Formats: sequence, C-alpha cells, structure tokens
Amino acid sequence: ADNYAATRYPIILVHGLTGTDR
Repeated sequence: ADNYAATRYPIILVHGLTGTDR
C-alpha cells in the first residue's frame, strides 16, 4: 500500500504553502 506516499505528499504541500518546514 502507498499509504506512506499518500500521506506524505499532502503534508509537503501544506508545509510549502504555510512556509513551515518542521
């Protein structure tokens, strides 16, 4: 299952939009 990638992409996108790189 690509659950890891599926949950990884949105997180990166949100962090990029918010400008947070935690």
